[in-house]
Amino acid sequence: ILTEPSEYVLRSAFEEYADEIFDLTTFLNEEDWAAFIHYIIYSRKIDLCFQSNSIYGYHIIPWLKHKFPKIPFVDFLHAEQWEWRNGGYPRDSIAISNFLDTTYVCSKNLENILYNDMNKIRKNTRVIYIGIDSEYFNPNIVEDNLSEKYKKRKVIIFPCRLAYIKRPILMLNILNKLKDIHEDILVIVVGDGPAYNDMKKYVDDNKLEKYIEFVGYQKDVRPYYKIADVTLICSLSEGVSLTTYESLSMGVPVVSSDVGGQKEVITSDVGVIVKNYQSKSLDEYNFNYSDEEINEYIEAIDKVLKSNLDFKKKSREGIINKFSSIDTINKLIDDFDKLIKEESSVDNKFLNNIECAERFLVNFTEKEQIQRSKKSLDEIIDQKNVDIELRNKNITDLESKISLLNQEIDKKSLELVSIKGSRSYKISKKISDILHK
Repeated sequence: ILTEPSEYVLRSAFEEYADEIFDLTTFLNEEDWAAFIHYIIYSRKIDLCFQSNSIYGYHIIPWLKHKFPKIPFVDFLHAEQWEWRNGGYPRDSIAISNFLDTTYVCSKNLENILYNDMNKIRKNTRVIYIGIDSEYFNPNIVEDNLSEKYKKRKVIIFPCRLAYIKRPILMLNILNKLKDIHEDILVIVVGDGPAYNDMKKYVDDNKLEKYIEFVGYQKDVRPYYKIADVTLICSLSEGVSLTTYESLSMGVPVVSSDVGGQKEVITSDVGVIVKNYQSKSLDEYNFNYSDEEINEYIEAIDKVLKSNLDFKKKSREGIINKFSSIDTINKLIDDFDKLIKEESSVDNKFLNNIECAERFLVNFTEKEQIQRSKKSLDEIIDQKNVDIELRNKNITDLESKISLLNQEIDKKSLELVSIKGSRSYKISKKISDILHK
């Protein structure tokens, strides 16, 4: 059940596995969502509810627990987001943790943040690394159709959504210095996004065309991992980046910023972690990177390039031994089976106040309505400002035209005065006066 307005471009991929998918934003008024979700749980005889990345989901769970006290409710958290609502979804999870049987997190780092920085009291958190399908991301089964093209280059792959939180401009600053050390270096950018135009401008301004190649979004990125010497991640925010798992599974070492749980996967024998010099809550659009940070990335990349074979061998071994998605799936299935069999362990004392749960849900709907009204007013104000700017522009254009006309009139007036002062004009004037008499 989807509750966030979105294009859901990957919906068709989910439909291969899900019997039913409901995007509530496309066919129901928000005040009817709760009744519909209740109906689905009741009519489909749902055994367990799994919540992730839905603000509405966190607001409805206390109410649903009153309606279905024996059904386990669990959630999954990918990362904290200090720049968004002072923590993002982890804040919502903590707010209703007494109604959740288990909160799964993708890294020990995030678990520590929940308890140490966000003061979570209930100890119901479990670390589940997302992992990767190491059989699919296997260099031995991927067709080699790019090696010939790039055989004379040292290839860095930069695979990500080109959003500013991924710091693609920092990557370009690194490349701008790295090219002076490794003349054969080439960065292949796999992905697209809002930062693309700024990236292209930087490349043009610094004449980096021969050191970088943009290949856009690729449905299958494995051929690029196969020919890469190192994967570069500069993000300000991650849980554990999926590209980290993919790269290591393909035998490609990773150089990454020290964010989220990256260093739990990128150990010293499969890559290098670089200190983060910027604040993710303040510096997403700050492109003034320190020389220290840039130089540390260059040193890390240089280290990997010089010891590439050792890193490559251990990269894939580490994924197979510790971060296979098959292990993750089996752990979740075992957990879910146990939860369903034993039924929810949520203390009944938290289910004594249905009015509070209802109010919690109503507050969300009221807040959304206020935000929509505010958005509508903001849109009206923005349009009025556009109209005023257009009117001011028209006035400015008109004033400019009037000024040009006045200049032309002044010019013609001077010409007329000059003509009237000439000898030929005076003679013709006298002749005209005589003829009219």
